[in-house]
Amino acid sequence: MNTKWGRYNIEERVILLNLELAKKPLPCLEYIIVHELLHFKERQHSDRSRASLDTHISD
Repeated sequence: MNTKWGRYNIEERVILLNLELAKKPLPCLEYIIVHELLHFKERQHSDRSRASLDTHISD
């Protein structure tokens, strides 16, 4: 995973994270994890998924 911070596989219920995230500040890691978890509810980057992300990540 050279170009993505994370990705999800809904069939296998697996989230893969780029190891470079370990070098980033904790809020970045939190954002990526919440973002990927929300893909299990909303597959696309829709207005609804963005609103849900805003609900879970306040900053």
